[in-house]
Amino acid sequence: MARKFEVRKVFLYVVVGMVGTVGLLIAAAWFRPTPVLILPTAEHPDCLTPAEDREVLIGLGVSGGGSRAALFAAGAMEALAKIRV
Repeated sequence: MARKFEVRKVFLYVVVGMVGTVGLLIAAAWFRPTPVLILPTAEHPDCLTPAEDREVLIGLGVSGGGSRAALFAAGAMEALAKIRV
């Protein structure tokens, strides 16, 4: 009986320690501002060249099977549409 009590006590200490650690990490992230870096962009970047006067077909293959992959692919396609690739 005493051995079972010691195991429960150790388990309780481990769980309380883990919950406390996670709580401290969440509190530290909550009160600390997240740095944001905004890079300047050019009005007309030099890396883009206009396409010739002909139809150009571009294929884009995306891979992934979840909602995060789909959201990432949609964001990439929107970014490509903005820079008119």
